[in-house]
Amino acid sequence: MFPDHHPTVTIGNFNAKSRNWNCRNGNQRGRQLARTLDIVVVAPESPTYYLRENQVPEILDVAIVQNITITEIEVLDEGSSDHNPILFTIGRGEVEPSNPTKRIIDWKIFQHTIHDEIGDIPHIETNTDLENST
Repeated sequence: MFPDHHPTVTIGNFNAKSRNWNCRNGNQRGRQLARTLDIVVVAPESPTYYLRENQVPEILDVAIVQNITITEIEVLDEGSSDHNPILFTIGRGEVEPSNPTKRIIDWKIFQHTIHDEIGDIPHIETNTDLENST
């Protein structure tokens, strides 16, 4: 995504939702970011966006990083915008390249994502079940 794999940080409101960074639901932008292998998406654990009282807050503001270490993330309860500001702390010293292929799998999120993308998965125990499911 970024040329020559230089250490890069891009922070902003990408309107990209993904269960990978604790959103309730995903959207196309979030799925695209989550599939980009040469970057890491770093997001706070708490919501950054509050639209109206009757709507659920979301995490829309994230950092897209390549070969940079973010050591701390803090959502600040300041300002008058519907987006709370976020303080990202970048690691000091020599930056180790990120390894986007090494991830901890949250199987609940995986199960929800598969269900959202392809629907119910049939229960298969026999060859006949397998033939009937395709």
